[in-house]
Amino acid sequence: MRARRSLVAACAALAFLGAFLSGVIATAAYLERRHGADATRPETLEAGAPRAGALELPRVKEQTFALQVPAHAVAVRVKLVSRGAELTLSARRDRDGDDDGYDFAVATESGEAALAIGRFTDPPLEAGRWILRAAFTGDTAPTTPEKKLLKIPFTIEASVFEARVDGELAPGKGVDGAVEGESGGFRTFKVEVPSGARALRVDLSRVETDLDLYAAHGSPILAIGDEVYFSKHLYGCETLVVGDDEHPVLAGTWYVDVVDPLDQDGESTFRIEATGKDDDSFTSATESQVVVKAVANKDLLVVAKAKDGGDIAYEWKKSEHGNYGLGLDVAVKTQEKETKKK
Repeated sequence: MRARRSLVAACAALAFLGAFLSGVIATAAYLERRHGADATRPETLEAGAPRAGALELPRVKEQTFALQVPAHAVAVRVKLVSRGAELTLSARRDRDGDDDGYDFAVATESGEAALAIGRFTDPPLEAGRWILRAAFTGDTAPTTPEKKLLKIPFTIEASVFEARVDGELAPGKGVDGAVEGESGGFRTFKVEVPSGARALRVDLSRVETDLDLYAAHGSPILAIGDEVYFSKHLYGCETLVVGDDEHPVLAGTWYVDVVDPLDQDGESTFRIEATGKDDDSFTSATESQVVVKAVANKDLLVVAKAKDGGDIAYEWKKSEHGNYGLGLDVAVKTQEKETKKK
């Protein structure tokens, strides 16, 4: 009888232990699923505020972030820094029911990667919610000479650049400037085109790398459309002409963008100048006059001499720059009137 009771107690204990272990396993599985869901749920990323994270391999191989892009944004730059292993930085527009993959992706090199999205990328930047992802895409956990890496720390930061005006162009006056990656890789200028002008010409010179020109009437360029004019050759210097005799340029405010298509981190210098193409409306003239009191019974003799100067003829052959001067010398004197012989 005693042995029977012991057997029943042992069976009860085993059943209790089995139920307990089942509960532990179920709880662990639930926590695992919840942890995985939390890892894939996008965290909010504010522009200009770095976020630190870590991938815990092999359970968590990626982490996503949500970035809100405002309506007047023209460029977004995302930087990822990883420690211990190389990661992949990806980005896509967050559309309802659309999760077909990422539009942009770049792998870190020596632990650093940068991604640029703007008006001129494919696809172009749009206002709304964007999803950014830091992921380890390898099949096996990375190792060092001493150990296997099961945790990869990283830092991600996004910068958002909105439309702005960096300066104004006066007709016929060149402006020196620079495009920098830290400022979004572009510069925007305004130029006023007077009524009656036939054309607007914009020249980009003194460029050491590839820069492009874009122009639009009435408002800053937020997206590429039929109303946007551009000049984007492979070489750096550009000339953009808008309007002609048959289709004159629109009068009013024009916005001109100088853009770095290579998205370089350094500084790219340039000179930009706006003029009218064969248009007096874009030129200026200096006028002066001399008043001389006539002397009775004498002729007034006015002699004007024009002379040019400067070093352009010599300097242009060496460095494609120089000066040209034009002077006007006016001499005035009286002389006795000639009398006609009868």
